Amino acid sequence: MGRVIGVAGIVVLLATSCGPGARSGSPSPTAPTSTSLPATTAAPAESSTPATTVTTAAPAPTTTATSVVPDEPVVDALSDGSFTCCPGGPGPFPGVAYSHGGRRGAIGGDLRGTCEALAEAGYVAHAQHRRDEDNMGLQLLDAQAGLDTLLAHPDLDPGRIGIIGFSRGGLLTLQMTVERPGDVHAAVLMAPAHGIHTMEETLQEVTPVDDPVLVLVAENDLMQADHVAIAHDVEAALTTAGKDVRLVVYPPYGDDGHDLFSEVRDPYWPDLLAFLASHL
Repeated sequence: MGRVIGVAGIVVLLATSCGPGARSGSPSPTAPTSTSLPATTAAPAESSTPATTVTTAAPAPTTTATSVVPDEPVVDALSDGSFTCCPGGPGPFPGVAYSHGGRRGAIGGDLRGTCEALAEAGYVAHAQHRRDEDNMGLQLLDAQAGLDTLLAHPDLDPGRIGIIGFSRGGLLTLQMTVERPGDVHAAVLMAPAHGIHTMEETLQEVTPVDDPVLVLVAENDLMQADHVAIAHDVEAALTTAGKDVRLVVYPPYGDDGHDLFSEVRDPYWPDLLAFLASHL
């Protein structure tokens, strides 16, 4: 089980070690075969009403359940709906923090499925469940608390940290790449959202970014917002600033391309794992 502490106003869960035995070596992540996991409820489109920034810390989560199966990922389900997952063997391991999409009670993406798939690929993973808030300041605070939870894990190699996010979580991932370049070594943005005017403001402040960034979007991700245009805007801003960025536009997926990233699946997941493995 883990224990909760406060660090500089951020709630951090200290997790137990991932697996049996002493920590030794730095195992290289390996890409699993494609995994198809149940899709979650699609998140509604971003509102056009601006939100006020505040800085209240989230309630402290507690560990409510632990699943340990030999040679399989260790999964800790937290009381706030977050998950921490580890490979089944001894660490240290590279780590990845996942930020989901969604707002107004809906969750875009699969917290547990993504967390488990990352652990199966050789990463300590934390998927933070953010509070049901439209306020982007609170959303960023919760996302950073998730990164801090990952950084506090005893089996983590702090020199190999990735952050990934879908939709609004993709926007928050870019914001963390800007605000905390020293803690992050690679970032993946899956169909990043505009967050009202937050993306536009963030793209004017990308100078601190010093990590490679991968941007993924489906060609028909146009229903809730023009996420294709947003993805191109991110690529253009980072390229203009001289940053290491790559954009991948996938063929149309279903009726709404945004759904491509609602679970772990082809074609994007192997590309994401290959990117992380090459930079962590």
